[in-house]
Amino acid sequence: MTPSQLAKKHVAAALAEADATPVDRDATIRAILSEVVHAFLEKKSLAEVQRELRDAADHADPDEDFTFMRP
Repeated sequence: MTPSQLAKKHVAAALAEADATPVDRDATIRAILSEVVHAFLEKKSLAEVQRELRDAADHADPDEDFTFMRP
């Protein structure tokens, strides 16, 4: 199992559980994001976490072409 597959599995389970209860889906997503940030901060500096989040936000468009560096 890859890290992406593992993460997708757990996020899907959390959202399915939220959808089956009165728990708000958007609040659940925000809570997951908050937990991710806290987990990052256990091993990374605040500046590193901010860069990770900016990079994720900058590449959030699923229709965006990825730019690869050439040697």
